[in-house]
Amino acid sequence: MIQAAASVWRAPVFVTLLLACLGAWPPTAVRAAAPALNLTYPPPPILGSAALIYDEGTKRITFAVNQNTPLPMASTTKLMTALLVLEQGRLNTPTTVSANAATVGGSTMNLYAGEVLTRRDLLYGLLLPSGNDAAVALAESVGGTEGQFVAMMNARCARLGCTHTHFTSPHGLDMPGHYASARDLLRIVLADLHYTTFRAIMGARTYYPAQFPEQPALSGQPERAAVVVSGSYRGQTR
Repeated sequence: MIQAAASVWRAPVFVTLLLACLGAWPPTAVRAAAPALNLTYPPPPILGSAALIYDEGTKRITFAVNQNTPLPMASTTKLMTALLVLEQGRLNTPTTVSANAATVGGSTMNLYAGEVLTRRDLLYGLLLPSGNDAAVALAESVGGTEGQFVAMMNARCARLGCTHTHFTSPHGLDMPGHYASARDLLRIVLADLHYTTFRAIMGARTYYPAQFPEQPALSGQPERAAVVVSGSYRGQTR
């Protein structure tokens, strides 16, 4: 009798513990709702004086700060330089590098006066390592002189509807009167993107000019190697 009574007592205790572990005790209990996720993020920190984000898929500007403020634009100048070269075409045209181009200074693809490259080669040198020397060589090839090319840049800028931009060089080294707005730079790069060559350059990791051997240079010789994604050309890294 004592053993039977103990069994009867233990059974409901076991069932009660089992139901509690399964979350079914008491049957009318309601769990508290999980707190809603906060998917609101603060705006990204802007370290520059102006910024703009454009969604090419929706054709919309999704974020902008001071988008119409004229500011020095440095090497983004080369977006307009590239556009004029692409619009004129004939990218296989041989171009002889002048002393003016070879000695411009700043970022460079390390050109030498007197060497001959195609406009296509120089476009890669313009946009991958941001070569100021390539910019001047292209300006002289397309415009005849650097000054005439700059006049072409400003005329094309006006036709694009850029009202807060003015060029004084094809490379972007700081000069008085050389400025652009973020919104105007967007107009320029959208024009560039119409050209498959521009898109190919933007997606390139390495480029070898056709007349240069692909193997490393011999010791003591200037390296005729590659424009690399890191910005290296002929052993020069930036």
